[in-house]
Amino acid sequence: MLHHLLGGIGGGVLSRLPTLGLAAPAGLGVSALAMPAWGMPVAVLVGTGLLLTRVRPLAKTVIGSSIKATEKVKSLTAQAVEQAQDLYEETRAELRGRKA
Repeated sequence: MLHHLLGGIGGGVLSRLPTLGLAAPAGLGVSALAMPAWGMPVAVLVGTGLLLTRVRPLAKTVIGSSIKATEKVKSLTAQAVEQAQDLYEETRAELRGRKA
């Protein structure tokens, strides 16, 4: 399709640019694999842009959920540490009381 949009077969823009030098399988006519050297990077960039616009809401949801989960884990960890410190101090105080 890109080949058609940029001038078609023969005298188009693509026919004057360097190619990857790959030949298409027999029966396809125009070389399906011979694209300009810049064709693949452009296709990757365009594809990535299209993918990001569609995946962005999902990515934001996943990131938001990760942030919420991280905050919850931090909170639970802080509570557990505080309880462990309290238990340690209580036990330490009891042991000091027995030695006296």
